Amino acid sequence: MDLQIYVPYFNMVVKTGVPHDWLFPQLPAVVHHGGVSTTAAVLRLGIPSVTVPFKA
Repeated sequence: MDLQIYVPYFNMVVKTGVPHDWLFPQLPAVVHHGGVSTTAAVLRLGIPSVTVPFKA
């Protein structure tokens, strides 16, 4: 399922199913939850990142 939500207050779009290898090179930095695949992607691509852990 492909989900896209526009959040006007924060001027952002939340979308599922976007490949890290496509998205991350387009960003100056990545703020993420610290999951294994996300962390591996930022390390592999050499992109600055900030990990903000949370518990659901």
